[in-house]
Amino acid sequence: MFKIDFNLIDYLENKQIPPIFKSEDYEEEIWRTYNKEVFRLLDDDENIYYYGRFLCNKSWEYRLFEPLDEFGLPYGGCTIIEYYSDETDEWRRI
Repeated sequence: MFKIDFNLIDYLENKQIPPIFKSEDYEEEIWRTYNKEVFRLLDDDENIYYYGRFLCNKSWEYRLFEPLDEFGLPYGGCTIIEYYSDETDEWRRI
């Protein structure tokens, strides 16, 4: 389960923040229950297109590529997903 919170491309072109995109399985009650991981989606040239949050718990680890597969690739041609690490204060590519 994920949300796209910020669409950098639309913002730069239109100077306004577009609506938030939510994954098909999004449920507000479940969303509030777990911690979230911040991610960003990039294209082949490493241009950042989107920022979002991914619901995280151990059972969801196999779904880390969902934001890229279900949103980033079809809507923006993104091929890279990176998650932010609070521990190292860096983005890590998976």
